[in-house]
Parts: sequence; C-alpha cells; structure tokens
Amino acid sequence: MKHLLVIFLIGVCCFLFGCEQYEATKHYKLGVDFAKRREFSGAISEYQKALAINPNYADAHCKLGVAYRYQGKLDEAIASYQKAIAIEPDYVKAHNNLGYAYSKQGKYDLAIESHQKAIAIKPDYAAAHYNLAHAYSLKGEKNLSMESLQKAISLDRSIDRSVIEATKMDSDFDNIRFISFVPLILGSFVLLIGIGKLIRAIASEKWPTVEGIVISSEIDLEGDGRRASGSDIHYEYWVQGERFSANTIHPSKWEISSNSYHQRIVSLYPLGSKVIVYYHPQKPNIAVLEPWISLEILCILGAGVVLMCIGIVGLFDMTPHLTLTDIMK
Repeated sequence: MKHLLVIFLIGVCCFLFGCEQYEATKHYKLGVDFAKRREFSGAISEYQKALAINPNYADAHCKLGVAYRYQGKLDEAIASYQKAIAIEPDYVKAHNNLGYAYSKQGKYDLAIESHQKAIAIKPDYAAAHYNLAHAYSLKGEKNLSMESLQKAISLDRSIDRSVIEATKMDSDFDNIRFISFVPLILGSFVLLIGIGKLIRAIASEKWPTVEGIVISSEIDLEGDGRRASGSDIHYEYWVQGERFSANTIHPSKWEISSNSYHQRIVSLYPLGSKVIVYYHPQKPNIAVLEPWISLEILCILGAGVVLMCIGIVGLFDMTPHLTLTDIMK
C-alpha cells in the first residue's frame, strides 16, 4: 500500500511538473514570436512569465537577455546571460552574447574573455570568432582582429545558412578596414598619375619637332661617388626664335635607378650632340627627347593597378557573411 502511495505521489509530481514546463515553454515560444516581430516589450513579458514558472529555464534567460539588449538595457541583458550560464556553464550562445554586450559597454577585455570561452566550448562557432574580431577591433588590436575575422569567414559555410545573412561591414570594424583602404587610396592616386602620364606620352608622339643641342651630359653620383643617382641631360632648342631648355627625356619624367641605365643615356646623348626635340604646341617649354609610352609609365600604371587590387581584395575578404544580430538567434 505504501509503495502504491509513493508511486501515486511521484506520478502527481511528474504531472504537475509537466504541466508547469508546458506552460513555461508556451510563454517562451510566445516570447520568441514577439521577438521575431521586434516587439521586445511583449517578448520580455513572456520570457519573464516563463521564468516565473521555471527559474532554471536557461534558454528563457538567454532570450530575455537578447530582448533587453535590443532595448539598450545592457546591464539587464548581461545579468540574464550570466544566469543562463550559471544554469548551463557550457551554454555557448550565452557566452557569445555576453561578450557582445560587454563590447557595447566598452568592456573589451571581458568581451574577449567571453568570446574565447564560447570558442573553447565550440571551436567552429563562426559567430563567436566574428564577435571576437569585433571586440579586438574596438580595442585597437588590428592583427588579432583580422585573424579572428578571417577565421569566422573560413567557418562560414559550416554554419546553417538560415542563420547567416550577407551584410555590410559593421562600422565598429573601421580600425581594420582602414588597412585595406590604404592600398586602395594609394593605388588610385598612383593610377591617376600613371594615366596622366600615359595621355601625355601618347600625345607627345604628335608634338611638333625642332632640332636641339645637348648642353650638359653627365651622371649624377651619390655621396660615395660610386653609385649613380640619375643622369643630367640638358638640351636647348628654339621655337619661333625663342630659346628654351629642358632636361626631360621621357614623358614620365622618371628614370630607372641603375648605373647601366644612366651610362646608356649619357652615351646616347653626349655633350654637343644634335637631338630631335618634341615640344608641347601650347607650352613649348615642355619637351621630350623620346616620345610615346615608356617602360616607366607602364611600371607606374602596373603599380597603381596592383595596389588597387590589393585594397579591393582586402575589402572583400574582410566583408563577413555574418551579421552581429546572428548571435541573438
């Protein structure tokens, strides 16, 4: 008889617990529905009802923290995440969300610690790597931020595609985005210079010509007197009876820095030799001896294109396929 009474009491307890858990789950799901509609006040109310029934409902604590976070109540969000972790120490999403909340408060060391705990629990958790990069960026740790961001991107395809959304770079990554903007801006500047020189070089072949004479032809040496730093070729010419002088050989106005190159130039244009001078029809003081496109111009254009490509590739590589709100799901 006693055994039957014990069994009966156990059954009643299980029934009551099952009913309570059912009610708690019902309120939890209602809270999730409110959150999906971004009605966070309603979501908070439902999560709190679920927790009033079952205070050890870790998912409800975590979701409550998410709702608080969206309302800007970071202290309440952090407290909710911490309660979820106290119930389930290996709750990876709670650790990750806690870290993000700390980042929003400017507590970057605590944020980094929380994200690292999430990664220790689940090494392939891309959102944790992404938010770790976020925290490192805000702290000014550019190299560590880049490493974590690249890790997040490499893990992207292993995550449920319904959780991942293409997004633009978050403004909090300005610290590391600047790394790619540098070669992009520099490359654009170099490319514009190269294009300007290219246009002049193409046009120079059709410039009018006159006969000129080399009045100076020597190699400029560096301080030690051994290495050539440039070639000094000056020539003079007359246009409509007016005397002009110039020292430009190529339209690029840039010379390869090598002894053999400068020696070749000096041998081509010795002192007193007569030369054909191509001069700008509107600005006769601008002249060249070797018109058309030179190797130097191609090098400038190539350098500009390479730098721009590095910058563009860097920007695309740093564009993660995760949104910061993915951690809230």
